[in-house]
Amino acid sequence: MAYYPKDAAAVQRLREQIEALGVPLILMRKFIQLIGAITVQVEDEYTSRRVIATVFAALVQQAEEIRQPESDRIKELIEACRIDVERRLARRKVRTSA
Repeated sequence: MAYYPKDAAAVQRLREQIEALGVPLILMRKFIQLIGAITVQVEDEYTSRRVIATVFAALVQQAEEIRQPESDRIKELIEACRIDVERRLARRKVRTSA
């Protein structure tokens, strides 16, 4: 089974970036769980793009529960991570289908 620790670490950086904004722990726990769900999807070859898209949408919804301007900044970070994950998965597909 293929394992992609760099892809998992890239998703975990989102957690670090959100934590750096000073999000209260009670709310941060919710982000941690959702980010963890994405991490387990990208860390090995059994990846579900549909699950990943759903969890990223849940992250955005959670960010909308945070006060401004942190909410907008968190949504920007989530979008940047989503794009990075998509790029990584596309590159992986090219590598593994050759």
